[in-house]
Amino acid sequence: MSIKVNKTDSSHIGGAYSQGQLPAGPYLAEVKAYTDPTKNNRVAVTLLNADSSKHKDDPSTWITVTIALPHYGSTTNTSASGQELKSKEAHDGNSSYGLAIPEPDIGTKCLVVFANGNRSQGYIIAFVPDPFQNTTTTGRGIVRPKNRIAFTDADKEEYFNTGAIFPVLERNLKGVLGTNIPAIQKLEWAFDKLMAIILKGQGLLFDTIRGVTTTSIDRQTPKGIIGMSTPGRQIPDPQDDPELLTKFKSNVMELADSELNVTSRKPGHSIVFDDGQLNGDNNLIRLRSGTGHQILMHDTKGLIYIGNAAGTSWVEMTKGGKIDIFASDSVSIHTKGDFNFTADENFNVKAKNINMMATGNTDIVTEGITSIDSVGTIGLRSTGNILQKGALIHMNSAGNLPPEHTGQAIARIPNHEPWGQHEDYEPASFTQEKTAAGLTEQVSVTINANGILVVGTSSTGE
Repeated sequence: MSIKVNKTDSSHIGGAYSQGQLPAGPYLAEVKAYTDPTKNNRVAVTLLNADSSKHKDDPSTWITVTIALPHYGSTTNTSASGQELKSKEAHDGNSSYGLAIPEPDIGTKCLVVFANGNRSQGYIIAFVPDPFQNTTTTGRGIVRPKNRIAFTDADKEEYFNTGAIFPVLERNLKGVLGTNIPAIQKLEWAFDKLMAIILKGQGLLFDTIRGVTTTSIDRQTPKGIIGMSTPGRQIPDPQDDPELLTKFKSNVMELADSELNVTSRKPGHSIVFDDGQLNGDNNLIRLRSGTGHQILMHDTKGLIYIGNAAGTSWVEMTKGGKIDIFASDSVSIHTKGDFNFTADENFNVKAKNINMMATGNTDIVTEGITSIDSVGTIGLRSTGNILQKGALIHMNSAGNLPPEHTGQAIARIPNHEPWGQHEDYEPASFTQEKTAAGLTEQVSVTINANGILVVGTSSTGE
C-alpha cells in the first residue's frame, strides 16, 4: 500500500492491536510517519520482530506513539492543596517548559513501551543509533583526510587539490550487508559540500580551530563529548522554492514523492561540549547555527571567538590578552555617559579621513612633544580669537625646524578570514613587542594544501 503523505492521523493507524492486548515492552520499532495533527509530539511506528519484513510498510499495522521527553513541566489550574488558582477565562492560560525533541526522520529506530499494556498509551523512551552512522550526530563540520572522502567528479575538481582535509557526511551503507565491520571500515565518507561552502565563504575551511573540527562521536573511546544538533532543514527545502512552499501550506496531498521524501538535510544548529582528544587538542565548547554563526570557547588554544555566518565580522579574545575585531562595514558605538580610552603604550589610529567634532570644548594635553605633519595644507579657522603662547614662536625660521614626525604605521590589522596573524598560530611571533606599531615587517601564517601552518612575513601586517 502506497502512502502519499506522512501523517499520523486516524487513516494511518493500524488496528492489529486492541487496547489492553499489547504487553508493555520495550519493543524495538521503526519510525514510519510523522506530522502529528494534534501537535503532541506523536509519530507512527512499526514494531520490529521476526515478521516485520512482511508488514512494516503496511500502514494498517502502524501504531501512533508519543515521544517521551526527558524534561517537561506545566503550570496547572489548581495548587497542591487543591485551591483553584485560575479562572475559566481564555486569557488565563498556563505555561509549559522543558526540553523539546524534534520528530526523527522516517526509518529511525527507537524503543517503545506501552503504559499498562494499553496500545493507546505508547511512548518512545529512547532512540537507537544506527551502527557506523554517528559521525555528524553532534553537528556538521567534522573533517576526514581527502583520500578517505568520496567526491563527485565536479566537487573533486573544485576542492580536492585545495586542501588536505574536508568536512564529511556519513558513509553510505546501502551496499553493505549487515554490520560487516571490515567492509564498512573500507568505505569512504561522503563529502559535505554544503558545510564546505559555508566555511569557504567565511575563510575558515582549513582552520581546524575556528572552522572544521574533530568533535565527533566516532572519534575515539572514551570520547568526553556531550552535544546535540537539530536535524537541519530538509532538502528539498520549501523556503528555497516558492511553489513547493505553497503546496506545503495549501494542500500537502499535491506533493510528489520526490518533494516529500527527505534523503538529505542542510546543516542544523548545534552545541557541543568536548573535553578534547587524548593529546588534549580540541578541548572546547562550540555553539554554531545552521548557516554558520558561532560562539567558540577553545580551552586548548585559550581563546574565545565569535563570528557571523558570512565571515564579514568577527571578534576574538586571545590567551595572551589581545582583543581582535574585524568588520566589513561600520563599527558604531554610542554611550550616554563618558567614553574612555586608556593605553599604557601607544594609541594608534589609521583611517582614510579622520573627522572629530565636539559640541563643547576640545582639550589636547601632552607631556612630550606635540607634532603635526602634513603633506598638504594645514588650516586653522576660528570665528573667535586664535591665541598662541610660547617661550618663543618661530615661523619659517631656518634654524628652528619643527620636530621630526613620530607617528607609526599600524603593523597588525585584523582582516577577513583566513587571517594570518591569529595569536594561536604562532604565539611567540605575536607578542606585544613584536606587533607594535612602526614595524616594517610582520610575521604572517598561512595554511598550505596539506593543512600545515607555514610561517612567513608580510610588509603590511594584513
